[in-house]
Amino acid sequence: MVDGGLTAGLGVWATHFVAMTAYDVGLPLGFALLPLLGSLAISFAAQTTASWLSHRASTLRSRILAGVLSGGGIIAMHYLGMIGLLAAALRQWNGELIGGSVFLALVLASFAFAAFFTITSRYRAIAACGVHCSRHSRYLNACGAQRRREIARGRAACLAAAFLTRSRSSSAC
Repeated sequence: MVDGGLTAGLGVWATHFVAMTAYDVGLPLGFALLPLLGSLAISFAAQTTASWLSHRASTLRSRILAGVLSGGGIIAMHYLGMIGLLAAALRQWNGELIGGSVFLALVLASFAFAAFFTITSRYRAIAACGVHCSRHSRYLNACGAQRRREIARGRAACLAAAFLTRSRSSSAC
Protein backbone atom coordinates (compact mmCIF):
# COMPACT_ATOMS: atom_id res chain seq x y z
CA MET A 1 0.00 0.00 0.00
CA VAL A 2 2.76 2.45 0.86
CA ASP A 3 4.62 1.61 -2.36
CA GLY A 4 1.43 2.17 -4.34
CA GLY A 5 0.79 5.47 -2.62
CA LEU A 6 4.35 6.68 -3.18
CA THR A 7 4.16 5.61 -6.81
CA ALA A 8 0.84 7.40 -7.24
CA GLY A 9 2.22 10.48 -5.49
CA LEU A 10 5.26 10.56 -7.75
CA GLY A 11 3.08 9.93 -10.80
CA VAL A 12 0.69 12.77 -9.95
CA TRP A 13 3.55 15.15 -9.20
CA ALA A 14 5.70 14.16 -12.19
CA THR A 15 2.75 14.43 -14.58
CA HIS A 16 2.08 17.93 -13.32
CA PHE A 17 5.73 18.99 -13.34
CA VAL A 18 6.40 17.64 -16.85
CA ALA A 19 3.22 19.29 -18.13
CA MET A 20 4.24 22.60 -16.59
CA THR A 21 7.73 22.44 -18.08
CA ALA A 22 6.16 21.80 -21.49
CA TYR A 23 3.47 24.47 -21.09
CA ASP A 24 4.26 27.36 -23.42
CA VAL A 25 2.91 30.74 -22.36
CA GLY A 26 5.41 32.64 -24.49
CA LEU A 27 7.62 33.47 -21.51
CA PRO A 28 10.57 31.70 -19.92
CA LEU A 29 9.38 29.75 -16.87
CA GLY A 30 11.29 28.53 -13.84
CA PHE A 31 10.47 26.94 -10.50
CA ALA A 32 11.47 27.91 -6.96
CA LEU A 33 13.02 24.87 -5.26
CA LEU A 34 11.18 24.95 -1.92
CA PRO A 35 7.62 25.00 -3.35
CA LEU A 36 8.69 22.44 -5.96
CA LEU A 37 9.93 19.97 -3.33
CA GLY A 38 7.06 20.86 -0.99
CA SER A 39 4.55 19.99 -3.69
CA LEU A 40 6.28 16.62 -4.14
CA ALA A 41 6.09 15.93 -0.39
CA ILE A 42 2.39 16.87 -0.34
CA SER A 43 1.72 14.56 -3.27
CA PHE A 44 3.55 11.66 -1.61
CA ALA A 45 1.74 12.17 1.70
CA ALA A 46 -1.74 12.64 0.24
CA GLN A 47 -1.63 9.75 -2.22
CA THR A 48 -0.03 7.37 0.29
CA THR A 49 -2.65 8.22 2.91
CA ALA A 50 -5.48 7.92 0.38
CA SER A 51 -4.12 4.58 -0.87
CA TRP A 52 -3.80 3.22 2.66
CA LEU A 53 -7.30 4.36 3.57
CA SER A 54 -8.91 3.05 0.39
CA HIS A 55 -7.37 -0.40 0.83
CA ARG A 56 -8.49 -0.55 4.46
CA ALA A 57 -11.95 0.78 3.62
CA SER A 58 -14.92 -1.44 4.14
CA THR A 59 -17.57 1.21 3.58
CA LEU A 60 -18.47 3.57 0.78
CA ARG A 61 -18.01 6.49 3.17
CA SER A 62 -14.37 5.49 3.81
CA ARG A 63 -13.66 5.25 0.09
CA ILE A 64 -15.20 8.67 -0.50
CA LEU A 65 -13.00 10.06 2.28
CA ALA A 66 -9.95 8.51 0.56
CA GLY A 67 -10.98 10.31 -2.62
CA VAL A 68 -11.33 13.60 -0.76
CA LEU A 69 -7.79 13.12 0.60
CA SER A 70 -6.45 12.30 -2.85
CA GLY A 71 -8.23 15.18 -4.58
CA GLY A 72 -7.28 17.61 -1.82
CA GLY A 73 -3.68 16.47 -2.09
CA ILE A 74 -3.70 17.03 -5.83
CA ILE A 75 -5.13 20.52 -5.36
CA ALA A 76 -2.59 21.38 -2.63
CA MET A 77 0.27 19.97 -4.75
CA HIS A 78 -0.87 21.93 -7.80
CA TYR A 79 -1.33 25.30 -6.15
CA LEU A 80 1.84 25.11 -4.06
CA GLY A 81 3.70 24.24 -7.26
CA MET A 82 2.04 27.17 -9.05
CA ILE A 83 3.06 29.53 -6.24
CA GLY A 84 6.65 28.45 -6.98
CA LEU A 85 6.30 29.15 -10.70
CA LEU A 86 8.75 31.86 -11.69
CA ALA A 87 7.83 34.03 -14.68
CA ALA A 88 8.21 37.65 -15.66
CA ALA A 89 4.45 38.11 -15.52
CA LEU A 90 1.73 39.42 -13.27
CA ARG A 91 0.02 36.52 -11.49
CA GLN A 92 -3.74 36.88 -11.31
CA TRP A 93 -5.90 34.27 -9.58
CA ASN A 94 -9.54 33.79 -10.50
CA GLY A 95 -11.45 32.63 -7.44
CA GLU A 96 -14.27 31.09 -9.47
CA LEU A 97 -11.89 28.96 -11.53
CA ILE A 98 -9.93 27.94 -8.45
CA GLY A 99 -13.17 27.04 -6.68
CA GLY A 100 -14.28 25.05 -9.71
CA SER A 101 -11.00 23.14 -9.84
CA VAL A 102 -11.22 22.33 -6.13
CA PHE A 103 -14.82 21.17 -6.51
CA LEU A 104 -13.95 18.99 -9.52
CA ALA A 105 -10.91 17.48 -7.83
CA LEU A 106 -12.78 16.58 -4.66
CA VAL A 107 -15.95 15.29 -6.30
CA LEU A 108 -14.35 13.37 -9.14
CA ALA A 109 -11.53 11.90 -7.04
CA SER A 110 -14.11 10.83 -4.45
CA PHE A 111 -16.18 9.23 -7.18
CA ALA A 112 -13.08 7.48 -8.56
CA PHE A 113 -12.05 6.10 -5.16
CA ALA A 114 -15.59 5.05 -4.28
CA ALA A 115 -15.97 3.24 -7.59
CA PHE A 116 -12.42 1.90 -7.95
CA PHE A 117 -13.30 -1.73 -7.38
CA THR A 118 -16.39 -1.79 -9.58
CA ILE A 119 -15.84 0.40 -12.64
CA THR A 120 -13.00 1.16 -15.02
CA SER A 121 -10.19 3.66 -14.64
CA ARG A 122 -11.73 5.70 -17.46
CA TYR A 123 -13.49 7.93 -14.92
CA ARG A 124 -10.23 8.68 -13.12
CA ALA A 125 -8.79 9.86 -16.45
CA ILE A 126 -11.84 12.04 -17.07
CA ALA A 127 -11.44 13.52 -13.58
CA ALA A 128 -7.79 14.36 -14.25
CA CYS A 129 -8.66 15.96 -17.59
CA GLY A 130 -11.49 18.02 -16.14
CA VAL A 131 -9.52 19.27 -13.19
CA HIS A 132 -6.38 20.07 -15.16
CA CYS A 133 -8.24 21.83 -17.98
CA SER A 134 -10.30 23.95 -15.59
CA ARG A 135 -7.23 25.03 -13.62
CA HIS A 136 -5.46 26.28 -16.72
CA SER A 137 -8.49 28.08 -18.12
CA ARG A 138 -7.36 31.24 -16.36
CA TYR A 139 -4.59 31.59 -18.95
CA LEU A 140 -7.05 31.76 -21.83
CA ASN A 141 -7.69 35.47 -21.37
CA ALA A 142 -4.00 36.20 -21.94
CA CYS A 143 -3.83 34.06 -25.09
CA GLY A 144 -4.58 34.96 -28.67
CA ALA A 145 -7.32 33.24 -30.71
CA GLN A 146 -4.89 30.71 -32.21
CA ARG A 147 -3.62 29.67 -28.78
CA ARG A 148 -7.20 29.32 -27.47
CA ARG A 149 -7.99 26.98 -30.40
CA GLU A 150 -4.88 24.90 -29.60
CA ILE A 151 -5.91 24.65 -25.95
CA ALA A 152 -9.46 23.64 -26.93
CA ARG A 153 -8.09 20.91 -29.23
CA GLY A 154 -5.87 19.66 -26.40
CA ARG A 155 -8.84 19.47 -24.05
CA ALA A 156 -10.91 17.61 -26.62
CA ALA A 157 -8.07 15.13 -27.21
CA CYS A 158 -7.64 14.62 -23.46
CA LEU A 159 -11.32 13.87 -22.94
CA ALA A 160 -11.52 11.68 -26.05
CA ALA A 161 -8.57 9.63 -24.84
CA ALA A 162 -10.21 9.21 -21.45
CA PHE A 163 -13.47 8.02 -23.01
CA LEU A 164 -11.76 5.67 -25.43
CA THR A 165 -9.38 4.12 -22.93
CA ARG A 166 -10.24 0.55 -22.12
CA SER A 167 -9.09 -0.48 -18.71
CA ARG A 168 -7.44 -3.83 -18.15
CA SER A 169 -9.18 -5.50 -15.24
CA SER A 170 -7.00 -7.12 -12.67
CA SER A 171 -8.21 -9.99 -10.55
CA ALA A 172 -6.13 -8.54 -7.68
CA CYS A 173 -8.50 -5.57 -7.51
